[in-house]
Amino acid sequence: MRTVTVRKNLWPFGSSSAPKKKTARSSMTIGQAMKKAYAAGKASGDTGLFHSWLSDSGLADRSDTLISRLQREYDRGFEDSIRGEREASRKTPVGKGLTYKRQRIVATEDGWKLTGRFDDGTVFDTPQDARNFIDSWNKANPKRRCA
Repeated sequence: MRTVTVRKNLWPFGSSSAPKKKTARSSMTIGQAMKKAYAAGKASGDTGLFHSWLSDSGLADRSDTLISRLQREYDRGFEDSIRGEREASRKTPVGKGLTYKRQRIVATEDGWKLTGRFDDGTVFDTPQDARNFIDSWNKANPKRRCA
């Protein structure tokens, strides 16, 4: 086993210490911070982005209790956004459909399905997912395009 000796300068002058970063502390009240956390969670696509949002908003130096309350609010906003997307996709009545590049996209109880050529049982969450699939099919198969 090899031992390495590290020497440190005892005197502060002459040493090259790294400059300390100053972070701006937020002047938001608790109520404002809770509203911002909810809105950020609702706009976010992932709950793992909470800590980066916390440091960007200048709230990282607050107490652990407040941070946990903000995280719960952030998570609640995220869950509400997911619930809203699910309800929006269910608002379409079963049987109603649309046509995109000569392909029929039909709403079913499970989700959205393509009829005709692509009828392989694939269920899409939203009609936009089905459109993206058709576009990717056209890009991958230029000689067998849908439209």
